[in-house]
Amino acid sequence: NMNRTRSLVWLYNARVAINNGRIGTQEQLVSFLVALPLILKTTPRALRQCFAPICEFFARALKDRPLNLREEEIRRLKGLLEEDPLTFALSSLVKHNSHYHYTEQARPTKFVVNPWFHLKLKERTMPDDELKNVLLNGAKYNGKFIIYGAGELGERWVRILLAADIKPAFVVDRAWRQLPAIEGIRVCSPDKISDANIDLVIIASKGSKKDIESFIKTRRSDIKIL
Repeated sequence: NMNRTRSLVWLYNARVAINNGRIGTQEQLVSFLVALPLILKTTPRALRQCFAPICEFFARALKDRPLNLREEEIRRLKGLLEEDPLTFALSSLVKHNSHYHYTEQARPTKFVVNPWFHLKLKERTMPDDELKNVLLNGAKYNGKFIIYGAGELGERWVRILLAADIKPAFVVDRAWRQLPAIEGIRVCSPDKISDANIDLVIIASKGSKKDIESFIKTRRSDIKIL
């Protein structure tokens, strides 16, 4: 219910902003482009198509409008848009005006990940208890556990665990065809859980955790879920 309410509120505010011409500057446009795939991460499936007109508006806005951003900002923006099927097409429309260059002092990157625009969905801090729990269990089941989720959180867990010399057997994700590997660790279909020699699944998804747990339990009731 919280995800549904959050999505509807964001959708309403986006529509008001568009209808009242409040997305006129580049900073406003980029902020909404960042927010869109992030809010979609926790949007219930039944509401996702309500975002289609919003995506169409941004597609029109981007077609003939190059963005005066640094290469790193363009790369990060494209990466965000590629994370969701509804915003994937927008990524190819993001153009960079290479004739204009900002300096580090003139254009800070923080507005690209400003939490005010996307309800802190991109919070990068990690609770100590969560980090400790994953590391301890990862070490206990080293080589016999997997990570469910190849998004930003899944990638972070892979990097953190590998840095501690703890290796997941593989990663699973519904969009596994789009990302073959993370740091050399294979990304596979979730169906691979059924016959894999594993004892633990670490779920790297906040918004869909309950659905993922249900999926895992229908296939392997013997596996520990974290």
